[in-house]
Amino acid sequence: TYTRQSLIKTLAEFIAIYRPIEVRTLRDMATDVVGDHPDHVATGELTTMALRYYHRTYNDSAKMPLIKYIGYPIAGRQPNLTDAETDKKTEAFFTYAQYDYNVCKSMRTCYLRGSSYVDFMSRRYTVPLK
Repeated sequence: TYTRQSLIKTLAEFIAIYRPIEVRTLRDMATDVVGDHPDHVATGELTTMALRYYHRTYNDSAKMPLIKYIGYPIAGRQPNLTDAETDKKTEAFFTYAQYDYNVCKSMRTCYLRGSSYVDFMSRRYTVPLK
């Protein structure tokens, strides 16, 4: 069981152990993008807080870019990935999908069910840096 603070601390410890060159997460409340799932927003918030906590606690001033992706609202935007990028994203998605009972397991079943997941495969948008 985690409290909010213990989860932030644990995520910061992972950052300290693995020392990523960048951190990627979903968007948070500080962005002007609306219509995303609350779990996505919470993930962005907690990751942002963990990175701040990491820098304070470990006195690390090194630049570690934080990239925030937009979740569900990308479905209404223009496709912006190449065919190769779309294939790679689709493969990663369906690797994950096998563990989620709510998600179609192939593009064929997504199309047959009229799933909105089809719209996500050829798109990837990040929150603009401020």
